[in-house]
Amino acid sequence: MAWRDKVRNSDMTELLSFPWVLPSESCPFHERVTTLFRKYMTTPQKFVSSDFETMTMHLILSGTGISLLPRYMAEGRGKEGIFIEEREKSEIELSFAYLKKNRNEPDIKCVLAALKKVWLL
Repeated sequence: MAWRDKVRNSDMTELLSFPWVLPSESCPFHERVTTLFRKYMTTPQKFVSSDFETMTMHLILSGTGISLLPRYMAEGRGKEGIFIEEREKSEIELSFAYLKKNRNEPDIKCVLAALKKVWLL
């Protein structure tokens, strides 16, 4: 059975028993994956860890395991063998970081103004 069929035909407990490509602890997705495993009271049995999203993508494409990715990375990659299986939605906290000395730069002010509107700050 192909990976796609295995994933589609598995419940969450079965999915969590698959080999995983886990994000490093510095990645915002790390907490989401950890929370998911805790929710189902399990731990990854077989996994590799990756510090970079592009490396994670390569590990998925090589068949090493499954992972959580930002949707933008997975969309449109079906011809390469990537598919999206959305089971549970998750939100992550984001921050906009910039050098303090640049806070009065027009570009920074513009981005901050847009973020205030979008993020309802």
